[in-house]
Amino acid sequence: MTCYEALTPAAVDAGFYSISPVPWQIVCPEGFDCAADGTETVCADGTYSHVGDDLCSNKPAGYHMIDNLQQTMIRCPPGTYNTGGWESCRRCPENFECDHDSASRCPDGYFSPYGLGFCLICPPGHKCDQTNDVVEPCEPGYYSRQGATACTVCPVGYHCPYADHDPIECETGSY
Repeated sequence: MTCYEALTPAAVDAGFYSISPVPWQIVCPEGFDCAADGTETVCADGTYSHVGDDLCSNKPAGYHMIDNLQQTMIRCPPGTYNTGGWESCRRCPENFECDHDSASRCPDGYFSPYGLGFCLICPPGHKCDQTNDVVEPCEPGYYSRQGATACTVCPVGYHCPYADHDPIECETGSY
């Protein structure tokens, strides 16, 4: 039988750890940070490591962690995103389009409901002004075409019974 002296953790190679009093190095397991002093600690939430890594890394943008110890990362589903700094994916904000790892405002003339993740063209009879986050129907006496950022007043000599149709010319003798 071999006896070992009680050892304090000694410096080990990167990606390894040791257990006192055993005098050999053990490869750092997945999901752990193995410090140069020979100790191992579980990776913090939102970070990960592979077998043999000496440090935990932030998870990549566009993914979220299911379980730090199992190192399960899944791509953010459609309608969500993660810039890399959050534990989980976030739903795409209203009037934004999201591509797993980023979110950008819809252009004028487009809109997006909360969580959809892509922009839709503004329907006729509505105005979609992203500067003011406005997506609303035209008031009576106004109309708009698809993709409009503002509603247009019905011109003199025309009537606008439907906000989603072009003005209709008044019959001769009427206004």
